[in-house]
Amino acid sequence: MQAGDAADYRELRLEALKKCPEAFSSSIAEDEGLPLSRYESVIVTNFIIGGFRNGNLEGVIALSRPNYVKVQHRASITGIYVREAVRGTGLADDLVKAAKKLSADGVEVLQFRIPKTIEKAVALCKRSGFEEVGVEPHALRLDDGRYIDQVVMSCALGR
Repeated sequence: MQAGDAADYRELRLEALKKCPEAFSSSIAEDEGLPLSRYESVIVTNFIIGGFRNGNLEGVIALSRPNYVKVQHRASITGIYVREAVRGTGLADDLVKAAKKLSADGVEVLQFRIPKTIEKAVALCKRSGFEEVGVEPHALRLDDGRYIDQVVMSCALGR
C-alpha cells in the first residue's frame, strides 16, 4: 500500500474495529479521531499489505518486525481483516501468502496472536502452515469487561 491509500485504509480499519473489536488491541474510540496523516504514516513506516479487488481495498494485513538483534529472526502479523462481502474468495489466503513472502527476507518465524473465538482466522492460519503453540489467557479486555483469550500461532519460514 501507499500513502495515497490512507483514506481507504482508515475506512477499512474503522470497519474492522467496529465489527471485530475482539480482534484488535486498539478500539474504535481510540482510532476514529486520528487524522488522516496518522494513517498515511502507518502505511509508510510499517509493513501494511492491501488486498484489492476491482481497484477497491477489500482487505489488509499488517506486520511488524522487532528492532532488537536477538529477535530479528521473527516477525508478527499484527492484524488481518477482510470485508464480509469478499470472505470466502481466497483474499485472506492471498494476504497471508503475501505476508509470508514479505517476511521471508531474513525472517525465520512468523507469529500471530488470534482471538480464540474467531475460529475462521485460526483455520486460515492452520491451512497456511501455522501451528498453535499456546494460548494467552485474558490477552485483551474489551470495553464491556469481557476478556479475550488469544491463540498463539507460529509458522517456520525456513533458514
